[in-house]
Amino acid sequence: MNNPAKSAPSLPVTIISGFSGAGKTALLNHLINNASGLRVGVIMNDMAAMKLKNGGLKNSASAVAAARSELIEMNNGCICCTLREEFVAHIATLARKGDLDMLLVEATAISEPLPIALCFEQLEPGGQLLGDVAHLDTLVTVVDAHHFLDDWDEAAPLRTLGVALDESDGRTVADLLAEQVEVANVIVVNKSDLVSAESLERLCSILQNLNPEAEIVTTMFGVVSLDSMLLAELFDPTRLSNVLPRENGNSADEFGVSSFVYRARRPFHPERLWEVLHSEWPGVLRSKGLFWLASRMSESGFWSQAGPVCSAEGAGRWWATVPETDWPEDEDLRGSIAGEFKGPFGDRRQELVVVGIDMDRAALRGRLDECLLDDEEMKMGPMGWLHLNDPFPIWANEHHDEPELQVKLRRELPRA
Repeated sequence: MNNPAKSAPSLPVTIISGFSGAGKTALLNHLINNASGLRVGVIMNDMAAMKLKNGGLKNSASAVAAARSELIEMNNGCICCTLREEFVAHIATLARKGDLDMLLVEATAISEPLPIALCFEQLEPGGQLLGDVAHLDTLVTVVDAHHFLDDWDEAAPLRTLGVALDESDGRTVADLLAEQVEVANVIVVNKSDLVSAESLERLCSILQNLNPEAEIVTTMFGVVSLDSMLLAELFDPTRLSNVLPRENGNSADEFGVSSFVYRARRPFHPERLWEVLHSEWPGVLRSKGLFWLASRMSESGFWSQAGPVCSAEGAGRWWATVPETDWPEDEDLRGSIAGEFKGPFGDRRQELVVVGIDMDRAALRGRLDECLLDDEEMKMGPMGWLHLNDPFPIWANEHHDEPELQVKLRRELPRA
């Protein structure tokens, strides 16, 4: 009997993200021109920015690609949204050719890594999931050491900079930087020569608190070791199911940078929480997570604050409101969901991660505790809670993934 035919190996794909001027293309040039012995395909937005040795990829000393068709330029859109189907089709085509060792993708400046990662769960033109023929190897985010914190603090709306996806894109630069940093497997802190050693160390501390699981590399001109960039296999798909940033210990470091998780199993009084969201949060750089309003027993809330701007939006139904017959079939996922059930209200909870510098964590926890229903209010029960004054806007009923959440509430926090 003949042996069954072996399927082609899955094509490893590394995504390089980062805001304008961070140095994505410099890093890409370095990787391509030093990937000796590897056949590397490239998808990017501006092929003119490529600087290749010996006249081009096909004839380069590093032998990074065998044909011009393995260089793909995508313009007039973003691969995480408007060019998503085209992006999936290009990767599937390259994967099926079978003559590449890996694929490097330079995302646009305003792309978020998470929606790009979700592309691998999408059907490609051949009818298969893209993840059947290609897989995410590593998510790399490039950070501009010189401008990152200024951009974060300023939190300019992308619309005012002329780089928003469309008029409905309410993101700020700080929102974008946070999403790019928190999902990365590797954070490349570029242009390190433009800041002092102390400033660089402080920035790296902040980045490590924003994403404790990431490897942080400091560099100049995008020159890095290839080990953590090429065929590193650092991407963990289970991270896609957790929208919350990780906590990085309980004590502040030498720069005063720290993070903590606020958890509670009582609902917030909507009016008191609204007032806190509109007040000053001294020292807080980033807060993000799930919250539970007493007046909205079915829908979970999701807030995301980066720099001086915060958004609050619905994040879908609590699992306690969903029949178990409609839960995911995967036993691990079902077990994870069941593990969040505690007490009479199931998985309803407050779970917020807060990252900052010189924060008074006890005071911040106390302010959030004051937003919880007190003992007398708890006695009112869910029917009584419906009558509490709720200034939050109406939330949409369904959301497919976090980056697609549309911001309906925006507030400016006073500078700390």
